[in-house]
Amino acid sequence: MKREYPGSTVVGCDFALPMLIEAQRTDASKRLVVADVDAMPFPSGIFDLVASNLAYQWPPDTLASFQEAGRVLKQGGLFALSTLGPQTLFEMREACRHAAMPTAQMNFLRPDEVDGILAGAGFSVITIDRQTFTREYADMRALLRALRNIGAMPHPAASAGALITGVLLKKAGRIYRERFPGPSNGITATYDVIFAAARKG
Repeated sequence: MKREYPGSTVVGCDFALPMLIEAQRTDASKRLVVADVDAMPFPSGIFDLVASNLAYQWPPDTLASFQEAGRVLKQGGLFALSTLGPQTLFEMREACRHAAMPTAQMNFLRPDEVDGILAGAGFSVITIDRQTFTREYADMRALLRALRNIGAMPHPAASAGALITGVLLKKAGRIYRERFPGPSNGITATYDVIFAAARKG
Protein backbone atom coordinates (compact mmCIF):
# COMPACT_ATOMS: atom_id res chain seq x y z
CA MET A 1 0.00 0.00 0.00
CA LYS A 2 2.82 2.38 0.83
CA ARG A 3 4.44 1.60 -2.50
CA GLU A 4 1.24 2.19 -4.46
CA TYR A 5 0.31 5.37 -2.56
CA PRO A 6 3.54 7.15 -1.55
CA GLY A 7 3.07 9.77 1.12
CA SER A 8 -0.18 8.29 2.37
CA THR A 9 -0.93 7.20 5.94
CA VAL A 10 -1.55 3.46 6.06
CA VAL A 11 -3.26 1.83 9.05
CA GLY A 12 -3.24 -1.95 9.38
CA CYS A 13 -6.09 -3.72 11.16
CA ASP A 14 -6.58 -7.30 12.27
CA PHE A 15 -8.90 -9.02 14.73
CA ALA A 16 -6.05 -11.29 15.88
CA LEU A 17 -3.45 -9.60 18.09
CA PRO A 18 -0.76 -12.24 17.29
CA MET A 19 -1.00 -11.31 13.60
CA LEU A 20 -0.40 -7.65 14.47
CA ILE A 21 2.53 -8.56 16.70
CA GLU A 22 4.08 -10.46 13.79
CA ALA A 23 3.50 -7.50 11.46
CA GLN A 24 5.06 -5.15 14.02
CA ARG A 25 8.06 -7.46 14.29
CA THR A 26 8.75 -7.15 10.57
CA ASP A 27 8.32 -3.35 10.52
CA ALA A 28 8.14 -1.41 13.77
CA SER A 29 7.05 1.75 11.93
CA LYS A 30 3.68 0.29 10.96
CA ARG A 31 0.51 1.78 12.40
CA LEU A 32 -1.51 -1.21 13.61
CA VAL A 33 -4.87 -1.50 15.36
CA VAL A 34 -6.74 -4.48 16.79
CA ALA A 35 -10.09 -4.14 15.03
CA ASP A 36 -13.20 -6.09 14.12
CA VAL A 37 -14.49 -5.47 10.58
CA ASP A 38 -17.99 -5.14 12.04
CA ALA A 39 -16.98 -2.35 14.45
CA MET A 40 -13.86 -0.50 13.39
CA PRO A 41 -12.56 2.00 15.98
CA PHE A 42 -12.40 4.95 13.56
CA PRO A 43 -14.54 8.04 12.99
CA SER A 44 -16.85 8.03 9.99
CA GLY A 45 -15.60 9.20 6.60
CA ILE A 46 -11.84 9.42 7.26
CA PHE A 47 -10.31 6.97 4.76
CA ASP A 48 -9.83 7.28 1.01
CA LEU A 49 -9.37 3.54 0.64
CA VAL A 50 -10.32 0.41 2.57
CA ALA A 51 -8.53 -2.72 1.36
CA SER A 52 -9.00 -6.24 2.69
CA ASN A 53 -7.35 -9.54 1.84
CA LEU A 54 -9.28 -12.75 2.60
CA ALA A 55 -11.20 -11.58 5.66
CA TYR A 56 -14.82 -10.92 4.67
CA GLN A 57 -15.73 -14.59 4.25
CA TRP A 58 -15.71 -15.07 8.04
CA PRO A 59 -18.06 -12.40 9.55
CA PRO A 60 -21.64 -13.69 10.03
CA ASP A 61 -23.32 -10.68 8.39
CA THR A 62 -21.53 -9.62 5.19
CA LEU A 63 -23.92 -6.73 4.55
CA ALA A 64 -23.24 -5.22 7.98
CA SER A 65 -19.50 -5.70 7.46
CA PHE A 66 -19.57 -3.95 4.07
CA GLN A 67 -21.68 -1.14 5.55
CA GLU A 68 -19.03 -0.65 8.24
CA ALA A 69 -16.37 -0.34 5.53
CA GLY A 70 -18.57 2.26 3.87
CA ARG A 71 -18.97 4.15 7.13
CA VAL A 72 -15.24 4.80 7.55
CA LEU A 73 -14.78 5.72 3.87
CA LYS A 74 -15.03 9.23 2.50
CA GLN A 75 -17.69 9.86 -0.13
CA GLY A 76 -16.30 8.46 -3.38
CA GLY A 77 -13.74 6.37 -1.46
CA LEU A 78 -12.56 3.05 -2.84
CA PHE A 79 -13.28 -0.36 -1.28
CA ALA A 80 -11.04 -3.16 -2.60
CA LEU A 81 -11.25 -6.69 -1.28
CA SER A 82 -10.60 -10.34 -1.90
CA THR A 83 -12.77 -13.06 -0.38
CA LEU A 84 -13.18 -16.79 -0.74
CA GLY A 85 -15.72 -18.22 -3.18
CA PRO A 86 -17.88 -21.37 -2.91
CA GLN A 87 -15.40 -23.77 -4.54
CA THR A 88 -12.80 -23.12 -1.83
CA LEU A 89 -11.56 -26.33 -0.18
CA PHE A 90 -14.16 -28.42 -2.00
CA GLU A 91 -11.73 -31.34 -1.83
CA MET A 92 -11.71 -31.33 1.97
CA ARG A 93 -15.49 -31.07 2.18
CA GLU A 94 -15.87 -33.92 -0.29
CA ALA A 95 -13.46 -36.15 1.65
CA CYS A 96 -15.20 -35.38 4.93
CA ARG A 97 -18.60 -36.10 3.42
CA HIS A 98 -17.49 -39.52 2.18
CA ALA A 99 -16.01 -40.26 5.62
CA ALA A 100 -19.26 -39.21 7.35
CA MET A 101 -17.17 -36.68 9.28
CA PRO A 102 -18.83 -33.48 10.57
CA THR A 103 -17.36 -30.36 8.99
CA ALA A 104 -17.44 -26.66 9.73
CA GLN A 105 -19.79 -24.48 7.74
CA MET A 106 -18.18 -22.89 4.69
CA ASN A 107 -21.00 -20.95 3.06
CA PHE A 108 -18.80 -18.75 0.89
CA LEU A 109 -20.52 -16.26 -1.40
CA ARG A 110 -20.71 -16.39 -5.19
CA PRO A 111 -19.48 -13.39 -7.21
CA ASP A 112 -23.04 -12.29 -8.01
CA GLU A 113 -23.89 -12.40 -4.30
CA VAL A 114 -20.86 -10.24 -3.45
CA ASP A 115 -21.98 -7.81 -6.17
CA GLY A 116 -25.50 -7.61 -4.75
CA ILE A 117 -24.37 -7.14 -1.15
CA LEU A 118 -21.93 -4.38 -2.14
CA ALA A 119 -24.76 -2.58 -3.94
CA GLY A 120 -27.02 -3.07 -0.91
CA ALA A 121 -24.34 -1.53 1.30
CA GLY A 122 -24.32 1.64 -0.80
CA PHE A 123 -21.40 0.93 -3.12
CA SER A 124 -21.14 1.34 -6.87
CA VAL A 125 -19.40 -1.80 -8.06
CA ILE A 126 -16.45 -1.19 -10.41
CA THR A 127 -15.31 -4.73 -11.05
CA ILE A 128 -15.59 -8.28 -9.78
CA ASP A 129 -13.12 -10.94 -10.88
CA ARG A 130 -12.58 -14.55 -9.90
CA GLN A 131 -9.47 -16.74 -9.94
CA THR A 132 -8.76 -20.27 -8.78
CA PHE A 133 -5.51 -21.16 -7.02
CA THR A 134 -4.31 -24.60 -5.93
CA ARG A 135 -1.77 -25.46 -3.28
CA GLU A 136 -0.26 -28.74 -2.19
CA TYR A 137 -0.07 -29.89 1.44
CA ALA A 138 1.62 -32.97 2.87
CA ASP A 139 -1.70 -34.36 4.11
CA MET A 140 -5.05 -33.32 5.51
CA ARG A 141 -3.66 -32.70 8.98
CA ALA A 142 -1.10 -30.30 7.50
CA LEU A 143 -3.90 -28.46 5.67
CA LEU A 144 -5.99 -28.14 8.83
CA ARG A 145 -2.94 -26.99 10.79
CA ALA A 146 -2.15 -24.33 8.16
CA LEU A 147 -5.72 -23.02 8.24
CA ARG A 148 -5.70 -22.90 12.03
CA ASN A 149 -2.34 -21.10 12.11
CA ILE A 150 -3.61 -18.24 9.94
CA GLY A 151 -6.89 -18.00 11.85
CA ALA A 152 -8.89 -19.16 8.84
CA MET A 153 -10.94 -21.91 10.45
CA PRO A 154 -14.67 -21.05 10.37
CA HIS A 155 -16.87 -21.74 13.37
CA PRO A 156 -18.23 -25.30 13.45
CA ALA A 157 -21.85 -25.91 12.54
CA ALA A 158 -24.30 -26.29 15.40
CA SER A 159 -25.13 -29.78 14.14
CA ALA A 160 -21.49 -30.82 14.43
CA GLY A 161 -21.28 -30.63 18.21
CA ALA A 162 -19.70 -34.04 18.75
CA LEU A 163 -15.93 -34.26 18.89
CA ILE A 164 -14.37 -35.49 15.68
CA THR A 165 -12.57 -38.74 16.41
CA GLY A 166 -9.09 -39.55 15.20
CA VAL A 167 -10.56 -42.53 13.32
CA LEU A 168 -12.82 -40.31 11.22
CA LEU A 169 -10.02 -37.85 10.60
CA LYS A 170 -7.74 -40.63 9.38
CA LYS A 171 -10.48 -41.98 7.14
CA ALA A 172 -11.17 -38.53 5.65
CA GLY A 173 -7.45 -38.00 5.13
CA ARG A 174 -7.13 -41.32 3.32
CA ILE A 175 -10.08 -40.51 1.05
CA TYR A 176 -8.67 -37.03 0.41
CA ARG A 177 -5.32 -38.45 -0.71
CA GLU A 178 -6.98 -41.04 -2.95
CA ARG A 179 -9.36 -38.63 -4.65
CA PHE A 180 -7.28 -35.43 -4.77
CA PRO A 181 -3.56 -36.30 -4.87
CA GLY A 182 -0.97 -33.56 -5.23
CA PRO A 183 1.86 -33.56 -7.77
CA SER A 184 4.48 -34.34 -5.09
CA ASN A 185 2.73 -37.14 -3.21
CA GLY A 186 0.73 -34.73 -1.05
CA ILE A 187 -2.86 -33.49 -1.42
CA THR A 188 -4.28 -30.64 -3.50
CA ALA A 189 -6.38 -27.84 -1.98
CA THR A 190 -8.31 -25.33 -4.08
CA TYR A 191 -8.84 -21.68 -3.19
CA ASP A 192 -11.61 -19.96 -5.15
CA VAL A 193 -10.80 -16.25 -4.76
CA ILE A 194 -13.12 -13.38 -5.63
CA PHE A 195 -11.61 -9.91 -6.17
CA ALA A 196 -13.90 -6.87 -6.00
CA ALA A 197 -13.55 -3.11 -6.20
CA ALA A 198 -16.32 -0.59 -5.52
CA ARG A 199 -16.81 3.09 -4.70
CA LYS A 200 -18.87 4.60 -1.92
CA GLY A 201 -21.85 6.50 -3.23
